[in-house]
Amino acid sequence: MMRPNWWMLTKLLDDCQKFDVLGCENRVPIKRENTESSELVYERFGPGQGFPQWCHNDMEQTYFVLTGSAVADVGGEKFDCGPRSLVYIPHFSRHTMDNTSKAVDMEYMCLDASPDRWASAEDNWDTHLRDELDKWETVDFASLHRPERSCKYIVDVTRLEAVELDHVTIVPALRREETLCTELLYVSVASGQSSVKHHHDELEHIFFILAGTGTISVGEGTAAISPGMSIHVPRGAIHSVDVDWAPLIYLSYAIAPDGWPERMARWEDALKYL
Repeated sequence: MMRPNWWMLTKLLDDCQKFDVLGCENRVPIKRENTESSELVYERFGPGQGFPQWCHNDMEQTYFVLTGSAVADVGGEKFDCGPRSLVYIPHFSRHTMDNTSKAVDMEYMCLDASPDRWASAEDNWDTHLRDELDKWETVDFASLHRPERSCKYIVDVTRLEAVELDHVTIVPALRREETLCTELLYVSVASGQSSVKHHHDELEHIFFILAGTGTISVGEGTAAISPGMSIHVPRGAIHSVDVDWAPLIYLSYAIAPDGWPERMARWEDALKYL
């Protein structure tokens, strides 16, 4: 059962339990059992490490690289990744990620989004992890369906054209028309400023704080925010942020549990509702 729409979840990466998944450190600040159709995972590989070829038939994924360098392979296409690189992986897509450095760890955030509200997947993280580890060596890649979307790669999202809204700068890194149910914005709010209070009846949000501090309000609740914090905002909840003395920079994920509504099917349409 979903929580009431005034409830939000906040979690610092340092407070998350660590999981070893095929040699990769995983932490899960936002688990699927606390959302309608999404989860946020932090992953770290040591120098020269990576994970073997894999795929998901129940979710699409979006990688955002925090530190280090890597090569992502999606369906045979290889992409050189560094800080602020984005890779969108449609479901049914074969993919790998390998740390190419001999000395530096590689860290990235992975947003998992289910186009069917986890109906065809395990409904909690622990069960999902056990199932993935049990089956990863036996996947028949030749039997997979063709991906319904194309993969997307951005070498550095800050090089993209931005939209200015009052004191907020928004970079549409991954647009909703390119995915089944995911959108990623790279957002900067000027120091001492606030974002406009608003809500989304069709979308749930996950924010990941990259830099700066401030306060987030969701419904009647408030919480202090700082780098490394993840926040889940249920759909329908009125929310806004107030920024302290330095600019607040964060990733804003929008996930549409029922798909993108027609009136907001494109990124440009959504601007009217911010």
